[in-house]
Amino acid sequence: MASGLKNNQAIWCEVGQNLQDHLLALGNLYRARQTVPPSKLQHSESLMYLHSDDLTRRTGSPDIVLGCVVAPSLSEQFIAPAYGSAYTILAGVTHSSSRGEIRPTGPGRKNPPIIDPHNLETECDRFTFRQAIRTARAVDEHAALGAWRDVELLPGPECQSDTEIDAFVARAASTHHHPVGTCRMGRDEAAVLDETLAVRGSEHLFVVDASMRPSIPSGPVNAAIVAVAETWSSLFQGVR
Repeated sequence: MASGLKNNQAIWCEVGQNLQDHLLALGNLYRARQTVPPSKLQHSESLMYLHSDDLTRRTGSPDIVLGCVVAPSLSEQFIAPAYGSAYTILAGVTHSSSRGEIRPTGPGRKNPPIIDPHNLETECDRFTFRQAIRTARAVDEHAALGAWRDVELLPGPECQSDTEIDAFVARAASTHHHPVGTCRMGRDEAAVLDETLAVRGSEHLFVVDASMRPSIPSGPVNAAIVAVAETWSSLFQGVR
């Protein structure tokens, strides 16, 4: 969306643009050999952030995430088996190259916005998701899970080619509820916010939430946004 006001008022070229989120595949589902006990950690027992090209690398920003979930966690495209009979290894991409947008549908507050995440539009994202799915499979095939793993239910042993995995991800994909970026800060004129998080061209108007980030962090955004808010508050608490 490109909108603007003249007479030295703000020209907000990228308001609603640059939408980014963490996307997960729900998920690599496995029937269990024994009853899976209830979770004590909101179903997700662990997360791991990895480099898909070298799982041993410890430097740089990881591009995939895996999560061990004791519940049979699936998108609405699939029917979940009974709780305790299966478990899921989630697979996701940490830094999507696709960029979504939010657009208004009318002038009133009751007019619902159009939110288009543009998920999986780039070959880079599709490739990285394939890597994440295959890495999740490799984790589940490890001997350490032999006492728990019975058979892969999803994507299923027959799902092996790039085309088949892409089709599965399109059905299994789900937001991780970490949207950022639609009022990004920056030094260029197209940025909505300046380095103080002030809306360009306005007076006494600031945006201090997840939308200010130019890019998304690898993991959940909560701590990063709290850090930004606390820092801004300490530096600019006198600004009105």
